[in-house]
Order: sequence, then C-alpha cells, then structure tokens
Amino acid sequence: MDRPFFPDVFFGWAFFGVLAAILVVAAIVDLRRMVIPKWLTLPLLGLGVVFNIVRGAWLGALEQPVWAFSPDGPVLGALDGLLFALVGFLAGFAIFFVMWILQLCRGGDVKLFAALGAWIGSYYCLWVLAGSLLVFIVLSLLRVFYLVLTQGYKETQKAYSVKRGKKSPTGMVPRHRLMTYSLPVAVATAAVLLWFFRVELHLADPAPPRAGAPRQSAHTVERATHA
Repeated sequence: MDRPFFPDVFFGWAFFGVLAAILVVAAIVDLRRMVIPKWLTLPLLGLGVVFNIVRGAWLGALEQPVWAFSPDGPVLGALDGLLFALVGFLAGFAIFFVMWILQLCRGGDVKLFAALGAWIGSYYCLWVLAGSLLVFIVLSLLRVFYLVLTQGYKETQKAYSVKRGKKSPTGMVPRHRLMTYSLPVAVATAAVLLWFFRVELHLADPAPPRAGAPRQSAHTVERATHA
C-alpha cells in the first residue's frame, strides 16, 4: 500500500467496529420497520467526519502521506481528513440519489450511503456499491426461492408483481421489496474494508518486495505496517 489509511492498528479496528456496529443496527431496524431513521444516519455522518478528522490529524502528526495534501503536521492533516469526508459524502449521496430518482431505492438509503461515504471516501464507495449490488441480487434470489418453496409460485408472483406508475421515470413501481439495501451495504462495507485494509488491520502479512525493488529495513516495514 503506497500510503496508510489508518495511523494505528487499534484506531483501525475502532474505526471498523464503530462503523460496522451502526450499519448492523441500521440493517436490523430497516428489516423490521422498512425505514432507516435519522437518529441513525445523522450520528453515522457526524462520527464519520470526526473519525476522519482525527485520522488525518494523526497521520499528519506522524508525517505520513494523507489523501490530498502533503504531510505537514496535524492541522493540515485534519483539514485533509475533513475534505476526504466531505468528498465521500457527496459521492455517496450522488450515487444513491440517481438510484432514488430511478426508484431503485428509498430516501433513507440515500442518507445511509451518503453518511457511509463520509467514512470511507469516494473511491471505496464505488467498491461498496458494486459489492452491495451483488449481495442484494444474491439475497433477493435466495428470498424468492424460499418464498416459492414455502408459499408457492403464484402467491409469490402475486405478492411481488409490479404495476404502472404515473410519475416513475422507469414506468414501473414495485409493490413490495424483496430485500432492503441496508443489509447488503453493511455486508459489502465489512468485506471491502477487511480486504483492502487487511495488512493494516494485521489480518495478513505485507506483500514481499518485488524483484529488483530496493530492500526495506525491518524497522521501515514495521512502521509501514503499523501506520
């Protein structure tokens, strides 16, 4: 990894644990009530901004490369973390706002993904989007198979049939949803973070240096791993 994302392994696990816990609660509430309340999305957004400001300030204090600015102390690092969170928020909002216009998700999903973007930034938002769509499709198919086996094909088709919508850009409005987006987003976020930051979280060893690359001292490798 060219630049560290977490300044410390314990900070990394705290980052992951708090984010995962809120996403799991949001998924449970959404599955039960079919709504993602603001008392979840607003704290998620605020904590994402705070975590990234602290993360940027810490990396800047360690003179580690940050996201947009060169490492030049905690103040500039904190500003970099704030900018990272804001760009991620706008990216997450834009992606799911388009899906909301197409009536592929609800307003709560837009708020949830925008708040998630404040945590992970625009780049990882794209990976989470791809992963969540894959998980959404798989879980929806499994749910359909389950309903067909338990209720029969006709009852399942009747429950999830569609009708024409007067104001829908796609012309179709689903009567029922096979699956909420919050659960796939939670699963995809955990998978993306654990994969991309597996070395920083000490889940995997650093990759060996490429042939012909200059050798690094054990102290340099250890510092890069803990950064």
